[in-house]
Amino acid sequence: MIDNKLTLKLPEELDKVIVGFSGGPDSMVLLDCLVKELGKDRVYAVHVNHMLRGKDADSDEEFCKNICKEYGCNFYSERVNVLELSKGHAIEETARNCRYQILKKSADVNDIKYIALAHTSSDNLETVLFNCVRGSGINGVRGIPYSRPLGTHTIIRPLIKTTRQQIIEYIEKNKLSFVTDKTNMDTHYTRNFIRSEIVPRLKHINSNAESNVSSLSDIVSDDCDYLDSQSRAFYSEHVSPKGFPVRELNQAHRAISSRVVTIIYGNTLEKKHIDSVLNMLSSEKEGTSCILPGKIAAIIKDGMLIMVKESDLQNDYRLEYCHTFSFDRFEEGFIISDKENDEPGYALVGKAVFNKSDISKLLVRSWTAKDSYKFWKMTRNIKKFSTRLEDYKRNIRPVFELDNEVVWYPGYPPKDNLAENENSITIYYYEKEAD
Repeated sequence: MIDNKLTLKLPEELDKVIVGFSGGPDSMVLLDCLVKELGKDRVYAVHVNHMLRGKDADSDEEFCKNICKEYGCNFYSERVNVLELSKGHAIEETARNCRYQILKKSADVNDIKYIALAHTSSDNLETVLFNCVRGSGINGVRGIPYSRPLGTHTIIRPLIKTTRQQIIEYIEKNKLSFVTDKTNMDTHYTRNFIRSEIVPRLKHINSNAESNVSSLSDIVSDDCDYLDSQSRAFYSEHVSPKGFPVRELNQAHRAISSRVVTIIYGNTLEKKHIDSVLNMLSSEKEGTSCILPGKIAAIIKDGMLIMVKESDLQNDYRLEYCHTFSFDRFEEGFIISDKENDEPGYALVGKAVFNKSDISKLLVRSWTAKDSYKFWKMTRNIKKFSTRLEDYKRNIRPVFELDNEVVWYPGYPPKDNLAENENSITIYYYEKEAD
């Protein structure tokens, strides 16, 4: 116990520790607490200058250097041109990745197992809210864990049960100085908007919002750990070199089957992709497939679920694309929408009119050599059409299927008798232009 309001949670076997030190109030309190708890010689502060804020960033770096000199603890700083590395895209993610790489490198060089970060229960509340809004599912409600592995090292968050208000009180009581990142006040960033606009209103409802959400995260984390262990056991019991039995997955509880799908895939999946796989499996129809991120196809083969690279598929497999049709951009290089769009780099290939009641039944999938449909009173073979296309277009352009019958191949007219009426909707198909 550092004082009567702030508890520092540390592993019993902690010897030396790397501290992510930005100079902000949270990391300032963490550094102060660790030096008091462990002694200055066992604390290694690491500062990363992302070179995003010009003189302010340089001033923060100098502040951190001087603070560590006052404390007498070890200090290391490194500059990274994040804007150049990111090329202007995913700047925050690039900065975060750089920080973790530098922290890990410092831990490697100094042979230190633990890396301490200054996340608080207030950060956890913001993270849970952000995850809920973007639809991350139950894992998002777990929030920020106290610890997690980083290579051979372990990240710990000693202040994860501490609120931002407690941080402020500790700073005032101990007369600590700190720096302020002005970008934290910019509410154009989602997290800053949540912090400035949403959290205060929630705390008006319940002043214990942080601690209550922290408790929720703990409960959900325990539940997730149990479900994950049961899913891994279920997977180990039934998996074989031929794949995973579809019938066993269909009979399992969805909480288990959805996790097994991600185990087979080998990475996290959005709910829409898991739903796409499970819906496909429910038919138990041999040879059906659906496309997943990374150009991976989930296929039913000999009653087994297998996953292969799209490039390894034989032509008789059907790739089904998960869609909502309000506006779907597929990484294969096409867009399907119920409204006209002017997306840069995409060209309108065609449009077709469907009954609104049929939209939920429409299947968008890759074409096969056997596909054909009738328009202008003649049955046309899609393979013949596709040979007229450039290779990249031939490989990505899908067909639209309704009630197990092809009704449209974009670039050509839809099936006869798909007439417009008062209950119709127009679907537009756009294709990415060649670079």
